[in-house]
Amino acid sequence: MAMVIGTNLASITTQRHLSNSCADMETAMERLSSGKRVNSAMDDAAGLAIIGKMTAQIEGLSMAVKNSNDGVSMLQTAEGGLQETTNILLRMRELAVQSATGTYGQSNRDALNAEYVLLSDEVTRIATNTQFNGNNVLNSTDVIGIQAGAQVAMSYQVMDAASLGVATSGGGAPTVEHTAGTAIVTSTSTAHTFGFAAGEIIVAGEIASFKVNGNTYTQEFLDIGSTAAIKAQNTYQALGEKVVAAESEFTEPAAATKHATGTGINFSLDVTAGAGTQLGQLQITTPGAGGSGVAIGSTNILDSANSLAAMGSLDSALLQVSSYRADLGATSNRLTFTIDNLMSRIENASAARSQIQDADFATESANLAKAQVLQLAGTAMLAQANTSGQTVLSLLK
Repeated sequence: MAMVIGTNLASITTQRHLSNSCADMETAMERLSSGKRVNSAMDDAAGLAIIGKMTAQIEGLSMAVKNSNDGVSMLQTAEGGLQETTNILLRMRELAVQSATGTYGQSNRDALNAEYVLLSDEVTRIATNTQFNGNNVLNSTDVIGIQAGAQVAMSYQVMDAASLGVATSGGGAPTVEHTAGTAIVTSTSTAHTFGFAAGEIIVAGEIASFKVNGNTYTQEFLDIGSTAAIKAQNTYQALGEKVVAAESEFTEPAAATKHATGTGINFSLDVTAGAGTQLGQLQITTPGAGGSGVAIGSTNILDSANSLAAMGSLDSALLQVSSYRADLGATSNRLTFTIDNLMSRIENASAARSQIQDADFATESANLAKAQVLQLAGTAMLAQANTSGQTVLSLLK
């Protein structure tokens, strides 16, 4: 081998190996300090792309878990409100059963109905005020989607007293639309008749009330557009039957004058001969806003017949509430299983990403030690290579 000094080949070779060991040492130190095997695209271009997709998937799944947990909380909020609604409806039914018995007078039923009305109002208040993040969960028909990977859809339901069929008021004091005045019927009379002027129109939602012997009997108009359209099976028919059933002095008239005629509204009942003088008053009222007026489709327990009808309405309301609670419970259980599945997917995806992204500390620490030894050895050899040319001086002496 020629002895030259223009090109120190040994030094160049040593520098190349020293540079490589230095790069290996820096890589090992970077991975050990960051904990990641892939810190830039230069480390693993394909791996970096895969890591990006996996990270997006894992973060999406993690948010789906949060969404599902929020959904469970929302459903539990709704179900908690319905628990109290169920308790209230059971108490209202208990009051209706109590009022239906014949051992109570009107004053007793008035007291029972007062609590019944307040409980009905509380059902509506619960439905109106039960919210989750500003959304009404018991007073809406919106369809919502809980983003849990795949959307879990559910529909809200309105659970106020009116929707459940147990409303007791349309609010405020009722407005008197028509009053037939007081009629005096003597023992020689055979008919007890009230008449309104021709052309007066009764509309849906108005209430007919008949007061006699200190007792008040009520019946609401269900579907009435004109005086001629009031049918025998509707308001006056039912009202007359209530009076006849409770007041022994009255019997059903032979003529069908318990409902409207083409010239006016007539309400007639026969009086038993010798029964004495009877006083009675018929009124047609319309519920007002915010008080004790009775709304169409509503319930009350002011008499035995209404109490029995209220029991049927309450049974239907309890079934409706139970059905909604079952839907909420089923959806909540579904979300719970969804959360378990999402957590499993997050675990598996994280494990797969770790295989690509995370540094193996055992391997990297060994690589660091190797690179450090090579650095020391390379530095020593570079020093030797740089001094090897000095032997040429001996030839020049």
